[in-house]
Parts: sequence; C-alpha cells; structure tokens
Amino acid sequence: MSSLKVKFGVHIPPDGPLSEYARWVREVESLGFAALGIADSQCLRRDVYPAMTIAALNTKSIPIGPRVTNPLTRHPTVTASCLAAIDELSGGRAFMGIGGGESSVFNAGLPPATMAQVREYVLAVRDLCVKGEAVYQGKPCRLSWAHRRVPIYVAATGPKNLRMAGEIGDGVIVAGSLTPELIAEARQRIREGAEAAGRRIEDIDIWWMV
Repeated sequence: MSSLKVKFGVHIPPDGPLSEYARWVREVESLGFAALGIADSQCLRRDVYPAMTIAALNTKSIPIGPRVTNPLTRHPTVTASCLAAIDELSGGRAFMGIGGGESSVFNAGLPPATMAQVREYVLAVRDLCVKGEAVYQGKPCRLSWAHRRVPIYVAATGPKNLRMAGEIGDGVIVAGSLTPELIAEARQRIREGAEAAGRRIEDIDIWWMV
C-alpha cells in the first residue's frame, strides 16, 4: 500500500483586533501548519491586506494569502500590487486564492462573479505580476514596479468551475467534495482542465476545504 502525505493549512479570519493577530499567526506557524489563509470579507472583518502584512512580519516560512478574494471589489492592478508587496515583504511566501465571492460581494450589493469574470481576472493579475502589463475588460493596465509570480489558487465546486480551475490555476481549492466518490470526480474535472491547457494534474497543487 502506498503512503499518502497529508499537509494541513488553516484559515484564520481577522475577526478580532489586529493588535492580537500577530499572536495568532505566530501560533499557527509554531504548530506546523502548511499554509495560512486569511478571509477577504471587508464588510464583516478587518481588511485582508493589513492582516497579511501582520502575518508576513510575524512568521518566517508559512505561505500566506487571501482565501479567498474575488474579482469584483478590487481592480486587478490593486490586487497584483498588494500581492507583490506581500510577496516581497514575506520573502516569496504570498499566494492568492480567488473565487466568485460570497459575503464580500453580497454585502457590497453585488451578485457573485461569473466564471468568465474569474477567468479574466486571474489571467490579468498573473500577467501584471509576471509581465507588468495586462488587458482587462478590453483596456490595457500596468504594474511597473514589481515582477513577482505569485501562485494563484482558484476555488471551485461544480464541474465547469473545476475544469476552469484545472486549466488556469497554479492550484485549486476544492470545497464540498470529501467522500471518495466526490474526490475522484473533482480530480477528474481538474485533470480535464489541466490537459486542455497542455498540463498534467500532477503540476497543480490541490487543496481540499474541510
């Protein structure tokens, strides 16, 4: 029987005073968690990027990122600049989780983003971080100060979203698929997306939201 290596990340939303957040993130790292996700829900919690800054300054090795942000409440130049700054501050430990948006967009009076909006946003943020320029909603945009590739994890549940995530994501965050049958189904959809983009599923970092 082959062994399966399992790593655990943790989701710590900035619900309380930010003055206390440093203690929480130091504890997370000391306990050996493999990743720290921070909620992006500006109407319910403290903003994700000050929390990420605190996490970057108070940890040494754990990856840090919004889990998850959305394509609607920030222009991709804003997100790309914030991610690049956190990546610089943390010594290359930033990542971005992104989905259609729930409380962050509902409380702003917006509907969740469509698959097409998520795709366009992911590609724009990646191009801005890597190339310093992108086309978004038909218009050119630029990020002149930083060229840092930050891994992008696409949150997905249904078959179409899982295929898209496998096609464009450095990683996938899968929710609601925790039985053996559902895990196999999710992996198959991710594999289909990866192969459509000329990649292998083994090249994609898959997280399971438990």
